[in-house]
Amino acid sequence: MGKKKSSNLELEKRLRVVQEWLMQGYDTPDIVRQITTKWEVTERQAYKYIEKAFEEFKARSERRMEFLRAYHTSTRKKLFRDLAAKNTPEGAKAALSILQDIAKLDGLYVEKVSHHITDIPHNEDHRVLFEDFKEGKEG
Repeated sequence: MGKKKSSNLELEKRLRVVQEWLMQGYDTPDIVRQITTKWEVTERQAYKYIEKAFEEFKARSERRMEFLRAYHTSTRKKLFRDLAAKNTPEGAKAALSILQDIAKLDGLYVEKVSHHITDIPHNEDHRVLFEDFKEGKEG
């Protein structure tokens, strides 16, 4: 006969304990050993607890990011509404800056990333490899 399943409340408590262990930096094998000993569950169930703990971290992080994005967008919209001098050059520049910032928060602009490597003399490395290949040298 199988063991009784944990209640939802007990499961939440266990996941919080596992999250605490993860945040304290314990290694996965140590956490698995603690789970199986403390709650008398299988190793497979212990790994499921760890997986669920990570999923909860991710969900909490995503909810926080959504909140922060909404908060910052709202504050910028208020700044835009309250901007008194929209008809002056300085006011128009400030208004445009606020609107661009809102667009960035909404993901409408893609950040440019430079992929140039200038510190490494890579041409010499390639020449050596090609010369080795021409001479029939392998590896």
